[in-house]
Amino acid sequence: MLRFMFINNSNTDQVIEIKTGERIIMYALATTTPNNQPEQERGRPMSKRLRLTLPGDGEIYGFVTDERVEYVNPDPSLVAVYSVSNKDPWPPPPPPTTHYQTLAATDFKTRWNNFLLALGVAPSSYDVVDRSIKVRVEQ
Repeated sequence: MLRFMFINNSNTDQVIEIKTGERIIMYALATTTPNNQPEQERGRPMSKRLRLTLPGDGEIYGFVTDERVEYVNPDPSLVAVYSVSNKDPWPPPPPPTTHYQTLAATDFKTRWNNFLLALGVAPSSYDVVDRSIKVRVEQ
């Protein structure tokens, strides 16, 4: 299992092209869910090829897959891409982006550490809190 996380560190929308070997479900790192289950579904299931537009406020998106992933990041200085395998921990979190400024530092860190971690076990066990999509996905 691979977990991917995408963070837009600019003030303008950025587009990432993603290609996977299977259809994926995109999740956001939410601010309104329990911090040990920080995933919020942002579209399901998506095609194996998609263009993900990350908003300029720094909301974090990610997905889990068992298949190979290819992506095109047109500007790595603006968009950070993290990937870890299986249950390996994420690297230490960066400072919270604008989207997460209202969270306490410890809450952001807990959410960061737990993001997508349980989805390899039971991805259908999470309730969708909000289906509004600030992110545009072109399939």
